Amino acid sequence: MREQPSRLAKFSAVELPRARQGSILVGAGDSFAAALVGQHLSAGRMIAADPYVLAATPSMAQGRDVYIVSVSGRTRTNIGLAKLLRGISRKTLAVTGDTNSPLASEADVTISMPYRHRARRLPGLLAFTLSLVAVMKLLGLETRCDFRGASQPREGGVLSSSGTTYYLGNGALSGVALYAAAKTYEILGWRAHAEFLEEFSHMEVLSLSGSDSVNILGGSDPLGYGAKLRDSLEREGFSVSLWDGRGGSVAESIFRSVFMVQSILLEEAKNKKMRYPHLAGAQRQLRISDAMI
Repeated sequence: MREQPSRLAKFSAVELPRARQGSILVGAGDSFAAALVGQHLSAGRMIAADPYVLAATPSMAQGRDVYIVSVSGRTRTNIGLAKLLRGISRKTLAVTGDTNSPLASEADVTISMPYRHRARRLPGLLAFTLSLVAVMKLLGLETRCDFRGASQPREGGVLSSSGTTYYLGNGALSGVALYAAAKTYEILGWRAHAEFLEEFSHMEVLSLSGSDSVNILGGSDPLGYGAKLRDSLEREGFSVSLWDGRGGSVAESIFRSVFMVQSILLEEAKNKKMRYPHLAGAQRQLRISDAMI
């Protein structure tokens, strides 16, 4: 957590080639969350895709550049997709922290991120934020901001150890909401769910219980829908929090929200006197995950 501001500031100054319009951003797990942020920030110039979905319909990549974002470069589905897209995509590019990885060897071009993959599975903090910088730079967006100021701990957030913790985001913040749910699983081991701000009121709210918590990621909300939903939930006695992640630039708004997610979850783990993230001890679940990934 402490390393991020300096590492991100340094990487944000690195030049990366700008992606062509119509390119596809591919990622799994945290990388898919980063791809979703990129899709919305691109205003439709790029689309995000899950690697297995694209593998099932490879014609989607016909004549397009495909950027596969993977810090480790070892996710099997990503590697298989790179092989499958030969002769279909215009170009396949690996955005990875390991330029000697299996994914890099299958891609036409490798774009390096300054992150060394660790064999031990850890919740993605720096790995995710570096991926976000890479994606935003591919879009040609300004990524320089006050990372240190954006990373300052902030109060807020409501978490549920017995129910479900919901994270709601609109536009680019839907990707941050997905990341928040992933970190809740990995750090605390609690149930969580990410949803678009609008869709929550059509679906999940109908099964909301008193043990659940709802976090609304502020920003990217032109009609002030988040505040209206917060007020409605409060009137009915539900646990809800509206996070204000807005900043002076697009980059600052995104990173403030991401850092807020990280700090709230890490503070909760500290309060619970957890020495290790839930992920480290979930051996049965890890065996299943490793077998699939």
